[in-house]
Amino acid sequence: MPPKAIGMVELCLKTPGAAALGFVTLEKAMELRAPIMKPCLDILLTYSVHPERTTRVGCIRAAKRFYTTSEHSQLIEKFALASMKRGMETASVVGRKMEETMKAIIDRPSEPPIGSENNSGGAENKDNNSDANANNSNKDENIMEKKKAEIMEVRKRGERDIDKTLLSHMELPLALCTRNLNLLLDLFADYARATLPVQIHVRKIITPLIRSVVSTPGKLVPVLQQFPAGAETAVVRIIAIMCVDGPQVPSKELVNGVLEMCEERKLGAEFVVFLAGGMEKPVLLQWLSPIVRLLEKKEGGNVGLVSESFRRITTSFPGRPSVLSPTELLIALHNNVDMDLVDKGVASTA
Repeated sequence: MPPKAIGMVELCLKTPGAAALGFVTLEKAMELRAPIMKPCLDILLTYSVHPERTTRVGCIRAAKRFYTTSEHSQLIEKFALASMKRGMETASVVGRKMEETMKAIIDRPSEPPIGSENNSGGAENKDNNSDANANNSNKDENIMEKKKAEIMEVRKRGERDIDKTLLSHMELPLALCTRNLNLLLDLFADYARATLPVQIHVRKIITPLIRSVVSTPGKLVPVLQQFPAGAETAVVRIIAIMCVDGPQVPSKELVNGVLEMCEERKLGAEFVVFLAGGMEKPVLLQWLSPIVRLLEKKEGGNVGLVSESFRRITTSFPGRPSVLSPTELLIALHNNVDMDLVDKGVASTA
C-alpha cells in the first residue's frame, strides 16, 4: 500500500460515518504487510484520542491487537502513557480554571445597599430605612441565588470538560492495562500529581478496568503494593471495587496482600474496611480500633464505611460463617476500643 493510499484511508477516520472502513483497513494492512505497519500504526495511535468515541474505540482496538505481539509494542505503550499524562495535565488545568471562576463568582462584590447614602433623619427616614433594609434583604437573597446558579453551571460545564478530556486520553492506556497491569503504576504517578477534581473523575473512569480483574487478585495486588505516595485514594477505591464486585468473602490473596502492604507502609484503616469480612478473628480484633477511629476523621462518608465494615464482619455466607456475631462484635468493641469511641462504634452497628 503506497503512502498516498494510506493517506486516503486516513481521510475515512476524519469522517464519522466512514471511520469503521478506515480503522478496519489499517488493521488488515498491518496484519498483511509488515513494511507498512509503522505508518499505519502511527495513524491509529493519532486517532486513538479522537473526540468521536466510535472512531477512538475502533482505533484503540486495532492498535491493542499489536501490543505485546509486535516489535512496535514499546511505541504503543509510550504513546499511551504520554497521552494519559497529557490528559491529566490538561484536565487539571481545566479543573483549576473551574475553581478560579467559581471563587471569582463568590468574591464578586454586590451593589451598594439601598439607602446607604442617607443614614440620618427623623421618623420618616427611619421608615424609609426599614423599607430599604427589607428590599436589601430580598435583593441579597436574589443575588445569592443567582451566584449559586452561576456556580452550578460553571461546575457542571467544568466537570463535563474534565470527563471528556480524561476519557479521550485514558481509554488507550486502560485498554493496554488489561494485558499489562504494571501500567497502573504510571497511572498512579500521574494521578498523584493531578488536582482533586481530576482524581475524582479518574477513580470513576478506572472502575470498569478493575471490575474486569476482580477474579484475579493475585495479578493486581503486587501492583497495588508499589503505589507511589499521593495515590492512596485511588488504591482505596480499587480495593473497595475488588471487595464489592468480587466474591462475597474477599480472597485470601487480596486480604493477605493488602494487610502486608498496610503493615510495611504503615497505612490506615481505610485500606481494610471492606476486607474485614475476610480477616481471621485475631487479625480483625487488631484492626477494630483503627476502623472505628475512622469516625473521628472529618471526611464525609466514614460512618457509612464503618457501618459497611461491621455488616461484613457479622454476615454469614455459604460455606463461610461470620467473623463475629453481632453480640461478639459489641463485646469486642468494649474490650478493644477506647471508651470514648465505643458509643460511636455501637451506633454504627445499628
